[in-house]
Amino acid sequence: MPTSGTAATPDGAAGFSLLFVCTANRCRSVVAAALARHALARYGPAATGFSVASAGTGAEPGATLPSMVADLLDLWEIPRPRAFRARRLTPADLDRAGLVLTAGRDHLHDCLIARPGAARRCFTLREFARLTGAVPPLAAGRGPGPQAAAASVRAATVVAAAARARGQGHWVPPEEDEIADPHNAAALSRCAPLIDAAVRAAVAALCAPPRPR
Repeated sequence: MPTSGTAATPDGAAGFSLLFVCTANRCRSVVAAALARHALARYGPAATGFSVASAGTGAEPGATLPSMVADLLDLWEIPRPRAFRARRLTPADLDRAGLVLTAGRDHLHDCLIARPGAARRCFTLREFARLTGAVPPLAAGRGPGPQAAAASVRAATVVAAAARARGQGHWVPPEEDEIADPHNAAALSRCAPLIDAAVRAAVAALCAPPRPR
């Protein structure tokens, strides 16, 4: 059985599970997960074994994707999640995740109340992007064993380095780690670039350098 923060891949190797969390699991976490899947596709073998999921701390299970989110993903030519239904965050989700990235500090607080032991794997999305920007880049792992296992080890190392970097840099106002809940399409268009930039930074830190275009 996989240990906390790992997932089983089809070939039985240990993979790495990335979980995005917001409130209703219908907007911010969905957009972040879709962007992460799209970004990971650029990394080829370095991203082998990654899985991406999303959930909401106050989600109504089964709720569908809002049209404004579908429209945004279509505009950016990002594949929509198939047969999407909102999911309520569970402690088991936190146990499985190698990295939990939340839209805001309230969501982070809820995650840590549910699983205090996951503190070193839980960050706000913008916090993780900032912290990994200060961590020296790791060389692409080429150790023995399945590529999924090598990718998982690299990602876990990056997450551990980000956790150690907490509190080591200059003070950052709490609001800089927040992604506000967008209540309409205009608000979504303002927060989506923040999500995109942070997701790109997170994926770049977790994976080896991308393949040339």
